[in-house]
Amino acid sequence: MIKRLLFLTTIFLAIFGIATGSLLSLVCSMLCMAGYVLMADRQNPAEEVTFKPFMLARVWEIFALIAFALSSVAAAMNLQDPFNRLDGLVWLVALLMVVLAAFLHDRASGWRVRWILTYTDWLMLAGLTLLALALRLYRLDGFLPPLHGDEGEMGMLALLARYGPASGLSPQPLPLFGTGFLDHP
Repeated sequence: MIKRLLFLTTIFLAIFGIATGSLLSLVCSMLCMAGYVLMADRQNPAEEVTFKPFMLARVWEIFALIAFALSSVAAAMNLQDPFNRLDGLVWLVALLMVVLAAFLHDRASGWRVRWILTYTDWLMLAGLTLLALALRLYRLDGFLPPLHGDEGEMGMLALLARYGPASGLSPQPLPLFGTGFLDHP
């Protein structure tokens, strides 16, 4: 019951901290997540658990906690300055930590991946590739329809994303987590 309450509190504080830009809420959320991760599931409550074996057995949870903390920090940094490129780097490191935590969790549980493709798999892959190629090459020489205003805007944003302030379109680069037309990323 307490673990569920800590988990729900963590989620609420994280959403509130990201929505309002409150660094205190994000720090409290990380502390709640640390409490959630460090609560040992023990059969006998009177039994003492040493810290070192406990931490080694649950290394994947520590990486998941680090990933959560880094993604919260990236969100807070993006709210403070959307043109900062460091928040994107912190976010990518958080994604790497999630992948590492998932890998360690799967290794600890004994689950193994077997990448053996059958004849049917190869046939479906080849068929899908040929279908995509046929759809791409169909009427390749045909006249393209005219551009609409919003498509032109997306092209200008693409130039700004590609060349940055050197494109002459804006003195600021595009924000990494910004939105464009109709709030599409």
